[in-house]
Amino acid sequence: MKGLLMKDWLVLWRKNKLILFILFSSVVVSPFLGSHFFLILAFPIAFTFTGMLSITTISFDEQSKWEQYAITMPYSRKELVLSKFVFIIIALSVISLISFFTWTILIIFHGNRIIDTQILVSLLMISISVGLVLPAINLPLVIKLGAEKGRAVTIISAVLIVLFWFDFLITPNVFAPIFARINIVLFPIFALALLGVSAFISLKIYEKREL
Repeated sequence: MKGLLMKDWLVLWRKNKLILFILFSSVVVSPFLGSHFFLILAFPIAFTFTGMLSITTISFDEQSKWEQYAITMPYSRKELVLSKFVFIIIALSVISLISFFTWTILIIFHGNRIIDTQILVSLLMISISVGLVLPAINLPLVIKLGAEKGRAVTIISAVLIVLFWFDFLITPNVFAPIFARINIVLFPIFALALLGVSAFISLKIYEKREL
């Protein structure tokens, strides 16, 4: 599986350097801009697009006819599917660590003047959850329908998440009481469990798919 993960990373680096740069900049630069609104907006969007990276790699795989080549190699269908989910977890882990170190540096020098630490932790938990839920919903559909047909569902899902977040920023009093009743740590745990169910469904779909 290590080879599959490396392949996906190299493909993204070769064909999507701009997207990777934007994602990196969103979590590194936004905290230093001093804008509370921009920060709260940038994090979930960055994690949303990070969660879509595996779907992007599937699109590249289909364009290059990778699957026809992959079946001649010592990779099982299980590895081909699960590598996409592992890639998501690794990508989100990396961007979470980058965010954590960026904020650690900022807090050391500026304290809580830009944003409260508790709000930051909640924002990070929600952002990670968003990054996990989006591929959990879309990957089975993309594997079933193909990247081109599944692209519309992916785009609609991403737009709905962004619109919801805009609505949350504009009318926080509507959603804040709901979030207050739920332990924020449960969000990524639930999202990770949903991703596990999605991986199981995707594997079943892929086992019946003709390559």
